[in-house]
This record gives sequence, structure tokens and C-alpha cells, in this order.
Amino acid sequence: MNDFDDLPRPFRCMAVNIANGNIKEFNSGYLGQAVRATMAIPSVFSPTQIDGELYVDGCLIRNMPAEENLRMGADILIGVYVGGVLEDRSELNSLFDILQ
Repeated sequence: MNDFDDLPRPFRCMAVNIANGNIKEFNSGYLGQAVRATMAIPSVFSPTQIDGELYVDGCLIRNMPAEENLRMGADILIGVYVGGVLEDRSELNSLFDILQ
């Protein structure tokens, strides 16, 4: 296992176990696979299998992992909300409408 603390800048990424909803903080292992898991947006990219578990983008449960960043020693956190506006149910008529 590779420790992400040994990288030039310590690194963590978050993903959600899609079977049970538990958050997984990746701090070691294969970096590419961990990053791929955090990019697995449901209905856009397939879940990533790691150690027999299926992981998807952590934003489903934790959009901004501030606690983890503070625990790693961050003094300042900068976050940007890039989400959309909730549409009225009458506007959700197709898969495309829902994905948008």
C-alpha cells in the first residue's frame, strides 16, 4: 500500500460505498483508483470496485469534506458551491431533465 501522506503534498479523497452509504476516506492504496472512485458520478460513470466494494463520488453524502481537511492541518478552507437549482417536479419529465 502507498501512503498518500508520502506524496509531495499529503492527499485524501472521499467516496461513498454505494451498497451501504458509508463514507470512505482514502489515504493509502493505489492513488489512481482512489481518484477514479471519487469521480464515479452515478448515472454518468460506473462505480469503482476497491477491495470488493463499489464506490461512487463522495458528494452524494459529503459534498465538502471540511472535517478531514482540518484534521490534516489545514488553516484555511476555500469552498465553492457549483450545484444547480432544484426544479419543480413538473419540470422533471425525462432522464435528461433529471441529470441536468
